[in-house]
Amino acid sequence: MKKILSSDNEKQKWINLRPEDVKLIRDNIFSTLNSPIKLIRNSVSMVISSIAAIDLPLKRWPELSFTLLNTSQNHDMNVVMTTLTTIQYIFQEIKVNYVGQNELGHFFSAVNDN
Repeated sequence: MKKILSSDNEKQKWINLRPEDVKLIRDNIFSTLNSPIKLIRNSVSMVISSIAAIDLPLKRWPELSFTLLNTSQNHDMNVVMTTLTTIQYIFQEIKVNYVGQNELGHFFSAVNDN
């Protein structure tokens, strides 16, 4: 998997975004999980995992795991599979010790329930 935000410069730009812009991006990115186009769904997975690789170690996205748990329970199998792929990509990007116990429980529930 190719990292989307891979350079230190790109990571710093993300970290320096205004909080309201970060929230807008995070809130809207999940709306594309149900795209009928597989390439778009896969790209969204990579974007989410790239953002998570930056934000989870900094404790800046605590609601991510809960959001993924909710989307893993969607009736649309494309959304479910994209969610599971996203979780896989996240754990390819980061060390598990960057994730809190509650978040880890949500990730494992999402995977285990499917």
